[in-house]
Amino acid sequence: MYKTLLGSSGFRKGMDLYFKRHDGQAVTCEDFFAAMCDANDADLSSFLLWYSQAGTPQVRVTSSYDPDARMYSLKFSQEVPPTPGQPVKEPMFIPIALGLLDSSGKDMPLTCVYRDGVQQTISSNDQPVWKTVLHVKKVSQELFYVHLLWTF
Repeated sequence: MYKTLLGSSGFRKGMDLYFKRHDGQAVTCEDFFAAMCDANDADLSSFLLWYSQAGTPQVRVTSSYDPDARMYSLKFSQEVPPTPGQPVKEPMFIPIALGLLDSSGKDMPLTCVYRDGVQQTISSNDQPVWKTVLHVKKVSQELFYVHLLWTF
């Protein structure tokens, strides 16, 4: 999951710092987490729930496409079932790598997404982006990709 969140180069930077700090030592998961965050100047604090909360989230995904609006909607919902000693669960931080394909199987460029009602540009330096990583952190979360011209 760290590699998905930070990318290959960010993960490599984190590993390098981890070995620099802890080579030959007995360490904790928190030491590994700290090296990943520190090397990338990243706040992944909500990711720590994976170390402290028992259970595996059950994730459901539904999708729809509106050809008139050229909008693709993805809705994620998650539930972490109760476990002994932890009857109430918080939603997990789940990174999801995403790319879209057209009807012929070719990658589609992603330009912008609506997250929590706010439009965010995905493109980088006016260059198309073909995949992105979604950060699902809520019980229910819906994302809208706009300006997509899909043919079926």
